[in-house]
Amino acid sequence: MLNISEKDIKEYYSMEECMKAVQDAFRLFSQGKVEVPLRTQIKNEEGTGTYLCMPAYCQEYDASCVKVLNMFPGNVEKGLPTINAQILVTKT
Repeated sequence: MLNISEKDIKEYYSMEECMKAVQDAFRLFSQGKVEVPLRTQIKNEEGTGTYLCMPAYCQEYDASCVKVLNMFPGNVEKGLPTINAQILVTKT
């Protein structure tokens, strides 16, 4: 498994490339070529945080991915990030 840091992404992937990829993703989604099931959402008992799992699959790219994240809006008062996420991309 290859872990890519934010620094790596910024070094090897330009904003122009990112915008083209987003445009392509929207095109494929609009054509019904991307499967994106409803996300799974779990709230913690205190009501202070939410956990999300968001999968997707694109046959044209022969790839699937899942974004897993948590949101804790109250973290802003603690000087901590309010959203933490990881994205796993796999070739199928």
